[in-house]
Amino acid sequence: MNNQLKRLSASVLAAFLCTSAALSPAAPMKASAYELLGESGFENKILPWHTVEISPARQEAELDDGAAHIRLLYTGGTERKGYELQFRHRGLNFRRGHEYRIRFKAKASRDGLALTSYIGDPITFDRYFVLDGETTDMHMGPHMGGRWGTPALLTTEYQEFSGIFTPTEDISGAEWTFYYAYDDFFPEHTVKEGDELWFDDMSAEDLTDQETVPPERTYGYTGRGFCGAENQYISVNQLGYFPDSAKIAVLADNQGDTSYRAESIELNGKYDFEVVSAADGAVVYTGETDKAKTDRDSGDTVCRIDFTELTETGEYYLRIKDQEWRSAPFRIGTDIYSASGHNLLTDALNVFYQNRAGTDIRAEYITSGDPAALAHAEDRDEAVGIVLKQWPAWPITTLSEA
Repeated sequence: MNNQLKRLSASVLAAFLCTSAALSPAAPMKASAYELLGESGFENKILPWHTVEISPARQEAELDDGAAHIRLLYTGGTERKGYELQFRHRGLNFRRGHEYRIRFKAKASRDGLALTSYIGDPITFDRYFVLDGETTDMHMGPHMGGRWGTPALLTTEYQEFSGIFTPTEDISGAEWTFYYAYDDFFPEHTVKEGDELWFDDMSAEDLTDQETVPPERTYGYTGRGFCGAENQYISVNQLGYFPDSAKIAVLADNQGDTSYRAESIELNGKYDFEVVSAADGAVVYTGETDKAKTDRDSGDTVCRIDFTELTETGEYYLRIKDQEWRSAPFRIGTDIYSASGHNLLTDALNVFYQNRAGTDIRAEYITSGDPAALAHAEDRDEAVGIVLKQWPAWPITTLSEA
């Protein structure tokens, strides 16, 4: 399979840190303007912005004084194209005829780093709105009645880029993408290991619709404030732990999540913890957490909790001694991935099967939801058309000609 399809993959988020209540709808936030982005100022978190890389290209990201800070570890992937290192936001919806003010700020650790940006389709890679590096503007792209963009050359000081996006059709599930890996097409703007980029003040604001209140975004399991636990300070594997395997949990102060319902606490030093039987409240194991330290991915201060020595099967919860901090219930057992209702092997094969392309999806092989409704015959002509569209005829032009 061509590596270009691998652009759909990204870092896997921790899926078992909160209870299933995280997926329930949340009440909308009050807002005076319709901002589409889930994060703009990077004061508390980076999500739903995330980095993407095509191996062997590598990068790392962290919060840095209210900005998203990206460090390039290896800049040349197998295809030697700019898209092999990305920073992006998915799940954006735009309405035909509305005006959207798109803007962002960016800088680099040295002058001359090339940055490409566009809003487009994550499957077909159509470009609807693109960055024009020569004017620091963004304009309509080639798949929305406009023209191709050009990379912007970053400097060590923040530059602001902006433009008005007026879609000619409704757009669902678009992504806003930046990429900046080494690119054979622009060798004069070579990036190298150790280069750094900063992004801040991102915005995609609907100027036409000032009345709609955007939904409060929970990001699935990632928002502690939505986890359904009595409080949100101790994260465990909600499916459970094998008796003879490692058992690790995390106590966190929620300093990186205060905008999303999670009240914060102060953590310093170490804490005594207890593992409590959910059946009768008996304390079955005690220990001490690791010393509190900063976790750069979440912005939290965290303490690692290790209760690997507890091997007796049963249902439990964790609590910090002399505090009101406790976890959601969890199990220790030999069937945590095969119990009725959440058989990991069956569920995984079911997901893989339903996402196959170019073949019929048959009801007898579907084990979730309504098999009759989910089964369908594959439209092979349409499938072939989508695949072919993923490799458009890229324009052969120089930076000055674009």
